[in-house]
Amino acid sequence: MNEKEQIIADWIAAAQKTLANDKGARTALRRVAGTKFAVANGGALAEFYKLPSLPAYLEEPAFETICIMCLWEAREWEKGVPFIQAASKALTAETKENFGKKLKAILDLPIDEDGYFLTKLYRMIKLVKSKGVIIDAAQLMYDLLYWEHEKRFVQRRWVKEFYQNNHDIESEGETHNAD
Repeated sequence: MNEKEQIIADWIAAAQKTLANDKGARTALRRVAGTKFAVANGGALAEFYKLPSLPAYLEEPAFETICIMCLWEAREWEKGVPFIQAASKALTAETKENFGKKLKAILDLPIDEDGYFLTKLYRMIKLVKSKGVIIDAAQLMYDLLYWEHEKRFVQRRWVKEFYQNNHDIESEGETHNAD
């Protein structure tokens, strides 16, 4: 784990500890999940700024991640898995095909001012959540922080994890059918 990953993991753990016993704060944050930091309501912003402080460059991805994290109950947070890994394992073959189309569409989107990217991502996360899977908040925050990196390593990892995991599952099925 590199230094920034450690900072993110530590901050998420501290935020989870703070939010675990504050249902009102979790509700305020959950209500704006999928909303840009810049247009969030005052109640959600107040709850966010009650959390442990962090460098300004991390505020936007932290806010967006914490709001999404609050879609789950506090007792579930520790069971989180990386988003694409969760989607790859939880979705049916038919749903994976549709999810794959959404994934392809989101890969080229910047994290824009109008919130289009975040709205699309939120809908994809809600689909995965509907299958009973919990998303790893620290990994999501890291991915949002580096989404627009010039090397696009987050996008490459997402595509690789989704399609290689799906291919591996299909290959296993073919192997079992051949026996």
